[in-house]
Amino acid sequence: MIQFIEAIKKLKKEIELVRMPSAKMEKKKNGKRKIPVNSNRCHDYWDIEKKDLLIGEPDNPFSVRLLIKHYDSVFSSLRKEDIVKRHEESDLYLCY
Repeated sequence: MIQFIEAIKKLKKEIELVRMPSAKMEKKKNGKRKIPVNSNRCHDYWDIEKKDLLIGEPDNPFSVRLLIKHYDSVFSSLRKEDIVKRHEESDLYLCY
C-alpha cells in the first residue's frame, strides 16, 4: 500500500503543476508562494512533430502524452490490498 500511496502522491503533484497555471493562472514560486502566470499566452499548444499536446506553465510545458502514461501506470498498479475502505464508507461519498 505504501508504494501505491507514494505513486499517487507523485501523480497528484504532476497534475497540480499542470492544472494551476492552466486553470488558476498561477504557479508556485519556491514551492510555497503563489505568483500569477502571464495571461497573454496560449494555455496549451500542439507539438505537431511528436503528436502531443503541451499544457501547464508556458516556460516549462508538460506533455499530455507522458501525463496520461503516468496516470495509467499508477492506476494499473492498484491492487486489492491498496484499498483501505469502500467508496460508500469514505467521506467523499457524502459529498454527492
